[in-house]
Amino acid sequence: MTPTITRRQALLRSSLLLGAAAMPRTLAAALQEKQATGLATRPEYIIRAGTNENPYGMSRVALNAIYNNLDKSSHYNFRVRQELHQVIADL
Repeated sequence: MTPTITRRQALLRSSLLLGAAAMPRTLAAALQEKQATGLATRPEYIIRAGTNENPYGMSRVALNAIYNNLDKSSHYNFRVRQELHQVIADL
């Protein structure tokens, strides 16, 4: 049995596909229009959550841990890795 598609089904599916493709542009145009008229104000500072950005920087504890272990950064960590796996497994 061969699958068949009617003209109505083809038209419906292609219109859904085209509508979905045009939606981001339509939404972006609406947002730009609102920003241009001042209806949608943009905050002064935007935290970009997708880039793992921290506006406060690293903590002092993290900086001290990095500084205190900098001399070990060139070593292979085969033994430490096993200990880490065990600690994680115990959690």
